[in-house]
Amino acid sequence: MKTVEGMLKEIYKHSLEMLKHGETKNAALISFNGVIVILLIKMAVDFKDHWFLFYYFLFTIAVCCISIFLGLSSLVAQLKDYGDDLDLPPDANLLFFGNVAHFTPDDLIDSIKIRYGLASKDDNYERDLARSVVITAQIAKRKHRTFNAAIAWTFSGIATPLSVLVYHYFFNPNRK
Repeated sequence: MKTVEGMLKEIYKHSLEMLKHGETKNAALISFNGVIVILLIKMAVDFKDHWFLFYYFLFTIAVCCISIFLGLSSLVAQLKDYGDDLDLPPDANLLFFGNVAHFTPDDLIDSIKIRYGLASKDDNYERDLARSVVITAQIAKRKHRTFNAAIAWTFSGIATPLSVLVYHYFFNPNRK
């Protein structure tokens, strides 16, 4: 039979895995953007006489630097007490870290008891465990949000101007 403690440990394990996942994605994006910046600096020097390419490279370098900054900022384990800023539906998934981040520890324990029909064995231990679960879920949620912002900046710096270049050099009927 499951216990509140067992459920909290299961949710904690999932939140911790999502935290590791968020950190790995951010580290990979930081590395990717670092390589792009280094390559584009060299290319900007090589193509300084071609104004369009030169400014495209500078733009992409700047946008990738913003993405690197966002990725690095996600490595700082800042907490945000989400508290009551989101009304979760009564049937919200209690195993999903994004939902758990919006609970208070006591509300999480109460929701687990109600949803799964479980009883508490050690209230103080469960409250401490729930506090760890909520904090870990908040950190994981923040890392994933920051990654989403960083990858959006990366895409805006690489994909959008690249599509302009492809259009200009291959599909523009007015190209001379």
